[in-house]
Amino acid sequence: MFSIIIPVYNVAPYIRKCLDSVLTQDVNDWEALLIDDGSTDGSGSVCDEYAGRDSRFRVFHKTNGGVSSARNMGLDNARGEWVWYVDPDDWLAEDALTFLADAVNGKNCDTVFFGIEYYDESTALMGCEDRESIVDRAKDETIILGDYPPQNYLLKREIIEKHHLRFSDGIPVGEDLEYQYKYLMVCQNPISIDKRLYKCLRRSGSAMRNSETLDCMAKYSPVILEHLVSFISENGIAETTWLAARLTRTFKAVMSSNYVVGKYRNGLQHRLRVADKCLKSMGFRTYADWAVKVGVTDLRLYYGVQYLRKWMKQ
Repeated sequence: MFSIIIPVYNVAPYIRKCLDSVLTQDVNDWEALLIDDGSTDGSGSVCDEYAGRDSRFRVFHKTNGGVSSARNMGLDNARGEWVWYVDPDDWLAEDALTFLADAVNGKNCDTVFFGIEYYDESTALMGCEDRESIVDRAKDETIILGDYPPQNYLLKREIIEKHHLRFSDGIPVGEDLEYQYKYLMVCQNPISIDKRLYKCLRRSGSAMRNSETLDCMAKYSPVILEHLVSFISENGIAETTWLAARLTRTFKAVMSSNYVVGKYRNGLQHRLRVADKCLKSMGFRTYADWAVKVGVTDLRLYYGVQYLRKWMKQ
């Protein structure tokens, strides 16, 4: 069974298209967990309407707590073998579940990557991304991928529950990547299919402002780094090329965001050194490029180098 988890919050103009795209799938073995996160625009009533039409829609109403808490409630109540996170203003491609069912049937796989299409509010196609760059773990010990939100792949619930994977509640930016990194550390047999199965709506009012996003990155990226290091330590994860690159990215996100936003720097040097020391104690070596090494050693020196590079470009 496919468990489709849809967090819902004030998306009344869009939610029907999303739910209709699930309802019209040819595959019948699915459940859609609609988590109404305290909507005030009637979105919750629309969810109840669809549940009344088809019992495979399961509705849960809760006080507003954010997308992470809503997805976690969906996970706590999911019953399917496979999990797919879908946003309420997006929709599924026709026959998406048919392609996914064919992909996993009889296969020893635990993750399925696929393509995505982006649309504007006039439903004009803005662009697309395909999922073709998968490398055999036996050759490279890892998968070669970009960083994508959890809507872009199918996950095995057994792995999620075995490793107690949940979205970090209270983190408004970067929680998707933290969850993705953790899951990909422990999955063993990812595959990809050359189909664009997810349709993403790019809404003008759905994202945080750039300044707000940067402030949140500066505040919460150190927390995400600490969560990742703890997960690696608790699960005995070994360093791979893919993981080293993601740790490098996370260290740099901490340092660069706090270079621009200065109000969260207190205690940051110590937090970076603790994370670095923990990773090195577990045999991690290749994640620390020159920028990470400089920042871990002396953040003031790192900021000075960044200022100098910016000045030289002027």
